[in-house]
Amino acid sequence: MRIMRNAPPARLFGRGIGSTNTASMAASLRLLRLMVLAGAPLAMLGRPAHAQVGQGIAWPRNVEQAIAEAKKTQRPILLLVEGTSGRGGGRGRHLYSHSSVQGRQLAFSDRRVIYAARNFVPVAAQRGDSRYSGLFQQLGIGPHAGYRGVFITPDGAKLGESAALEDPARLAPEIAMAFRSYRAQFYKDELKAKFGDPNATVQETRDVLRKVAQMVVEQADGDVLAILDRPGLPTELRVAAYQALADLGTSAAVERLVEDAAGPDAATARLAGQALASAPVGAAEFLLDRLDDDNAAIRLAAYRAITRICEVPQPKSDNFWTNAKEKRAAEELRRVRGLAEQCMTVWKRDYAPYR
Repeated sequence: MRIMRNAPPARLFGRGIGSTNTASMAASLRLLRLMVLAGAPLAMLGRPAHAQVGQGIAWPRNVEQAIAEAKKTQRPILLLVEGTSGRGGGRGRHLYSHSSVQGRQLAFSDRRVIYAARNFVPVAAQRGDSRYSGLFQQLGIGPHAGYRGVFITPDGAKLGESAALEDPARLAPEIAMAFRSYRAQFYKDELKAKFGDPNATVQETRDVLRKVAQMVVEQADGDVLAILDRPGLPTELRVAAYQALADLGTSAAVERLVEDAAGPDAATARLAGQALASAPVGAAEFLLDRLDDDNAAIRLAAYRAITRICEVPQPKSDNFWTNAKEKRAAEELRRVRGLAEQCMTVWKRDYAPYR
């Protein structure tokens, strides 16, 4: 859909459905784990894989494409509003990092900001561009406004804005807060009712589970758990539900996964264990206590998951726990705990606050 010059705001936005891709952030967290285990200084950790040193978020200058992408993927927009002296002009497809403007260092190359912004469709536009005067008016952006980030839903509602573009410690939480607001409303309006729809097809239910996982809708963990308790649940829905729980990484989600991974049914245990191994680093916090569980199957499932989640080098085989003496087993658990706690330290500082 093309945007007409000075088009009314109502014509700039609409509703749409789609999915979002989190592969680049999965690669980022893999890098985090590897750097922790290699002993990298904590200050170097946590840079997402798509942000190279000295670079930051790429800002396309095509607002029309950004709106179309937001509608397609159901992701909000992060609009970087440039003052009238902004560089690069108002047209074209130029991509740049906005690492500095007029001698001021902007925060868009900071790992916290990049991670917080991962759920947004980024786009930049000059305040003086008359093509978008209706949009700026709708958003309450005055004619002399300077640099700021504006958070917008796919249908054009303003979630908020931030002028703290030089302060990542302020900007990252503000971006995360805007997305949480959008996510909570999206769950209430678009997802919640679909969990209880008795007429939903397998594909429709799977799409909802994927969306919950992609957006990390933590308050939906109870809905996902209820799906797992349905009688005669198809395998493809069980797989999708397990993966959603793993991506959410909440205490309740991890508890169910580790219990099922240690359960008597081999096929179910395999599916749950595979999903649990892909959980975020934060899930390890809920698994460490299970290393001391009275149930040997629970202990083994927790150990397998932690070593995979935190990519612990040289994990022990299952046979080790059958034959190892108490001292050797205790030494191995101390080693794994220490490495997992290092990973969690970085996760809690640089990632968890912006989920």
